[in-house]
Amino acid sequence: MFGIGQPQANEWVHRLSGVLNSALGYEKHLPERKPSRLKQVLHQCPSLEFIIDGTERPINRPQDSTTQQDTYSGKKKRNTIKNNVISQRKGKVVFLSDT
Repeated sequence: MFGIGQPQANEWVHRLSGVLNSALGYEKHLPERKPSRLKQVLHQCPSLEFIIDGTERPINRPQDSTTQQDTYSGKKKRNTIKNNVISQRKGKVVFLSDT
């Protein structure tokens, strides 16, 4: 789409993500990352409707057997990392769980 390869796109993502995070953090638009604060964040917006979604990203099979059991997804039949996302209908991400 932009006429660059994956390695160059990866380099730009890593270069610019720090700038983006500092700009969004300054404007208070970064999503909350601590589950302990989720109730407080949702309480601040009582009239808004939220969309809750979960995703699974495939990962390489861990060598440790207990880690394998923790990351195995029976639904996908492979090892994955789970993410939960809560967003407003207008698209602002309110909460993003750790991966």
